[in-house]
Amino acid sequence: MIRLVLAPSVTVDDLDDVAFGLGLVMMNILPAGDAHPAQTIYRTPDRQALVHVINDPRAAALLVIVQGPDAAEAAARFRARTVVAAQELVNA
Repeated sequence: MIRLVLAPSVTVDDLDDVAFGLGLVMMNILPAGDAHPAQTIYRTPDRQALVHVINDPRAAALLVIVQGPDAAEAAARFRARTVVAAQELVNA
């Protein structure tokens, strides 16, 4: 699993444009709840990665979690289309 911390200047609208440009398919929208922040979940066209866009108002920036067999490739494509402040590999 790869976590991308986006630059504070990146907006949810920017990420909608990135998702469209990458051909990501929206799978679900989770409103914020007691147990989790608001999320939009996409899958790659080849179904080899899931992309979670996390909008937590407590965080200083939007987060993107990429997981699946092609997580590294999907994260690289995402990074190429937006401004990423930090990236880390997370062992889940």
